[in-house]
Amino acid sequence: MKRLLLEIDVIRRSVVIFGVKVALTPMEVQILHALVQSDHASISRSQLMIYIWEKHSTHLNNHLDVAIYRLRTKLKNHLDRRVTLEYFNGYYHLKIVSHSGE
Repeated sequence: MKRLLLEIDVIRRSVVIFGVKVALTPMEVQILHALVQSDHASISRSQLMIYIWEKHSTHLNNHLDVAIYRLRTKLKNHLDRRVTLEYFNGYYHLKIVSHSGE
């Protein structure tokens, strides 16, 4: 049986990636969920803010930066760089790389 690469339960705020449960804060779960909902396309900072807080405000920039930094660190530490959160030209992109044979 093939396991799912990424499972997100927004209600329970749980995330399982490659069969590994990753402990995330509610905001980190929301960020990850927004990236997955974008169908693995890129999403802007403004779009993330609207998804999380239902508004775009410059005073929320630091909150978003801290949450993204922590999310990147957790993904890197738990998943051996198979899942990365990349930033390029003002957009975030979730990259999932499975090892061959999975």
